[in-house]
Amino acid sequence: MVDAPPVNTLRYTAEGAAIKYRVTLQPHNKNWLFALDMPTAPPTDAAILSDYQLRSSRPVTNIQAYDMASHLNYRVGLEATEAELSRYLKYNNRINPRTIAYAKTMREKYPDTKDLINELMRIYNLEFIYTFEPPKLGADPVDEFFFGTKQGFCEHYAGSFALIMRAAGVPARVVTGYQGGEVNPITKQLIVRQAEAHAWTEVWLSDLGWLRVDPTFCSFATAHQPWH
Repeated sequence: MVDAPPVNTLRYTAEGAAIKYRVTLQPHNKNWLFALDMPTAPPTDAAILSDYQLRSSRPVTNIQAYDMASHLNYRVGLEATEAELSRYLKYNNRINPRTIAYAKTMREKYPDTKDLINELMRIYNLEFIYTFEPPKLGADPVDEFFFGTKQGFCEHYAGSFALIMRAAGVPARVVTGYQGGEVNPITKQLIVRQAEAHAWTEVWLSDLGWLRVDPTFCSFATAHQPWH
């Protein structure tokens, strides 16, 4: 896998002032660094890549602390070109034929993308069960998850939703990171552990840019509809 190239600045529209904070990172022997979306600049000896990864110039082999600033409210992708978005419409049409056909049928039924997303969130909410021990899937894993087992964890939800969106003609991508954490009552630090690792989906809408949509939450009956 080839890393995306570094960029001098990220293309996004900030809403409000940036917040400043300090990150203390435990060693993990990789080059990844972590920050809140959307970081204004990388720390020393690090770079922000064009796919929004924050990468150190060397592996993190010791406890590392660095200062960051981030805009918590932002829009990204408003100026995306057709060429940039085309990669997020690609999918393998040799597998998961039932999901692909379903996506095209749903698109005809819901020509407004927001209505399509809302209907899919309703379906995830009512019909799917979150579990860390899902049944094994075969040659058409999304078909088997979406129409068969209806049981899985965040990668199953995000991957199936992204495929449906792409097959319906909506640019979509799976994003991984962390969600949640625990506030230390003494130091007031937010502690984020590996258990908070998560995967979600972003879809592109012409009036909003990249919009975070998390079908996993719908399995807990807490659908997130940020355009309302």
